[in-house]
Amino acid sequence: MTPIMGHQISKQLTDALGLPPMTRGFTLRCYSGEAVTVECEYYPHGSFQPALAQYHLVPNEDATIAPRLDFDAMMRDCIERAHRDFMHRTSCLPAGRDLRPTTEQIARFHCPSIGFVD
Repeated sequence: MTPIMGHQISKQLTDALGLPPMTRGFTLRCYSGEAVTVECEYYPHGSFQPALAQYHLVPNEDATIAPRLDFDAMMRDCIERAHRDFMHRTSCLPAGRDLRPTTEQIARFHCPSIGFVD
């Protein structure tokens, strides 16, 4: 398995952490019982000398919490939708036709003495 290189995900991480646009590299430090810190080396606008900054991550008060996902309900909906689409694609009957026999159709083929007649 090929390891993920920094240049492959640095843009997404830089944007997610809110680091300066000309970031050269950063170190994310996350230890139990300590504040999460980011040491960032970046180039200030108009300068070719790298600068070093240290940030502390704080919770975003504007962030919304995603609703809890009911996996079983989601899978049931997905399977029902897939089955409905499959039946629509493969059925030779017109859509929306009720396939249940009517009472008259049942009575026509039912003989009380011997049961159903073909």
